[in-house]
Amino acid sequence: MDQELKQEFRNLNQKIDERFEKIDERLGSLENDVKSIKLTIENEIDPKIKIVAEGHLDLTRKMEEVLKHASQVEMLELHVKYIEMNMENDKLKTTNA
Repeated sequence: MDQELKQEFRNLNQKIDERFEKIDERLGSLENDVKSIKLTIENEIDPKIKIVAEGHLDLTRKMEEVLKHASQVEMLELHVKYIEMNMENDKLKTTNA
């Protein structure tokens, strides 16, 4: 009986060892996949994200400059309209006088 029990434990232990070996193989494969993904991210994706971010910053700066100039143009347009109105009023005053 002891001999049978020992043999069953050995068989069970062998099956467990075989399963762990399969798990170790799968884990090794997963580790390789993760390394490959990390390298892809590091070598391909990160540089492209940096390029996009730099472009975004440049566009933001240009947009701020355009908005600044647009504000100045609007102020000049208002100033010109004011001068035109004053000239029109002066013209009316000189023709009525």
